[in-house]
Amino acid sequence: MEAATNIVLGLFCIILGILIIMLYNIKKKEKKQGLYFSRLQNAGILLIMMGVGLIIREIRKYISS
Repeated sequence: MEAATNIVLGLFCIILGILIIMLYNIKKKEKKQGLYFSRLQNAGILLIMMGVGLIIREIRKYISS
C-alpha cells in the first residue's frame, strides 16, 4: 500500500511541476518577469525531481525484494 501511495504521490509531483513550469513560460511570454516567477520555475523543477526520486525509490524496493 505504501508503494502505491509513493508512486501516485511521485506522479502528482511530476504533473504539478510541469504545470508550474508551463505557468512560468506563459508569464515569460507576457514579459512579466521578476524574482517571483524565476522562483516558480525552480519550484517546478524541484517538484519534478522529487517525483522522479519517489518513483525510482519504489522501483528499487520492488526490484530488490
